[in-house]
Amino acid sequence: RFVLVRQLESWLLHGVLLDPYNEFLVQHLGLPQMQPGQSVAMAAADWAKLSMAESGHVGARPGEMHSRFIEEEAEWHNSFLLRLDMIPRAMMSLEVASQILFIGKAVRALRRSKGALMAGGDGCT
Repeated sequence: RFVLVRQLESWLLHGVLLDPYNEFLVQHLGLPQMQPGQSVAMAAADWAKLSMAESGHVGARPGEMHSRFIEEEAEWHNSFLLRLDMIPRAMMSLEVASQILFIGKAVRALRRSKGALMAGGDGCT
């Protein structure tokens, strides 16, 4: 249960998946697989860095903002999925699992908007 709580905390509060063993109910289709001999802590740190790098707009030029909007739109619709076989049915319903997926995606989108604002963007991306 502790692992599930940590995964939920990371996803719901930060929009970051900590899932080195591919056992969480949300899956990011673009995450790299854990390398042989790599510790869980190292994999989690690598994935968090990847997630943070994906979320920033720092240094974006105005012409790049439109393409980033398209990338973000694609991420929202295509990059995350709910793994039905990994939902702990004794603890949550399919509706709650769907809400967990939505909230984590929304947190990622809001972090990106904040990054755009801090980089001088209009916050609409």
